[in-house]
Amino acid sequence: TVVAKSRSAFTSLYPTAVSSLAPGSFSGSLDNGGEVIGLTLPAPWYVHILNFRYEPSWSSLADGGGYSLVVRTPAVTAARDWDKKATWRTSTTAQGNPGVADQGGTSITLGNSATVTTTAGNVTTLSVRATSDSALTYQWQILVSGQWVNVSGATAASYTLPSTQAFNAGTYRVLVTAAGNTTVSDAITLTVAAAVTSTARLTNLATRATSLNGANALVPGFVVTGTGTKRVLLRNVGPTLGGFGVSGTLVDPQLTLKRFNPATGAYVDVASNDNWGSATALTTLMSTTASLGAFALTTGSGDSALLVDLPPGQYSATAGGVNDGTGIALLELYDADTAVTPTAKLNNIATRGFVGTGSNIVIAGFVISGSGAKTLLIRAVGPTLSAFGLTGVLADPQLAIYRSSEVILTNDDWSTGAAAATTSSVATQVGAFALPSGSKDAAFVVTLPAGAYTVQVNGANATTGLALVEIYEAP
Repeated sequence: TVVAKSRSAFTSLYPTAVSSLAPGSFSGSLDNGGEVIGLTLPAPWYVHILNFRYEPSWSSLADGGGYSLVVRTPAVTAARDWDKKATWRTSTTAQGNPGVADQGGTSITLGNSATVTTTAGNVTTLSVRATSDSALTYQWQILVSGQWVNVSGATAASYTLPSTQAFNAGTYRVLVTAAGNTTVSDAITLTVAAAVTSTARLTNLATRATSLNGANALVPGFVVTGTGTKRVLLRNVGPTLGGFGVSGTLVDPQLTLKRFNPATGAYVDVASNDNWGSATALTTLMSTTASLGAFALTTGSGDSALLVDLPPGQYSATAGGVNDGTGIALLELYDADTAVTPTAKLNNIATRGFVGTGSNIVIAGFVISGSGAKTLLIRAVGPTLSAFGLTGVLADPQLAIYRSSEVILTNDDWSTGAAAATTSSVATQVGAFALPSGSKDAAFVVTLPAGAYTVQVNGANATTGLALVEIYEAP
């Protein structure tokens, strides 16, 4: 039964529902802020059959969106429950369907509150519960500059951000479609708070790639900041990788560490090694390797290693093969300090190498030690390397961060990604060279809790070339 304020307007809009009209007309008006509605027996009884209050917050679609509110299961709903949000759902179609049972309607309720607050680096899940007589499909959206934009790959009842970042903050909703009709959920506002100050710090970088010769050899780089010295373990591993099932390894890796001299603008040799078994203080090198949890190098192998104490400064290394040898190599850089809060730290670690295809892409693993979270600038630079005189660069690097086997973050074309302005600003703060706006380099600023991670760099459309993988501690 329908009570109408204008019987003629109702009849014109719903000509097949005339028989559902109650006698008389409704002369009042409903309050946009919510209203009490009663169904009462006439005089002399004046007994309430139903008396409940509805709220506009029950459904954004029914609050000016043209949809109606429908009781989910009227046959089994007690009168006392009619003033509860969970009793109602949005009608299947706009304008409702008076006089006809609303069959197959989709009902959506939020699986969490309408406001979700999390800390950068945490896992966040947004979800809804939807019911319908028909099969359901989902599409999550985010509000961008006043327009709703589909979230790629977010096509389930829940949407999980495995590593929530500041650029994920915003307003979300989900479109739920059943039998060709789409219903929109209420909006969810996601707020991302900055991670609290912690003791977390970068402690190692290990890059596996194809070591070629000349400019395409593996070239590590790092910056030591603070006071005192930093103990660092460097390894260029080739032959020992064969024991892990890796074929085509670099037969005889060598390693030469260099330090930048600001006075001359040139790098000068600090230390070198070819064949780790001939290293100075071999016993200390072996015990340090074990204490860091690094795998042991095969006795008598051609792998190279250095254990050095370094003052603050900018360092690089030549890490190719003897006689221009080529092959798969693992280049490792470990913070070997034993102090919980060392006075010197690794502030920037990087590796330049050749990015192939398949198993020959560049894979860089890094560790954040300590407790809490650390904010980092991570970049995969290809095209911009041309400005430094390098040729054969990777034209379009793509960057993905893994935690174990799970992809938690990706980037392609840094200036089109979320929070590009923040990426540019942090790069300036840490002293990284600028990436031109519109370049195909990949980069973003991320906050990650302490743990082990992997950066994988590949070329779009299976392209190959030289790339630089950089990880900076953000201020």
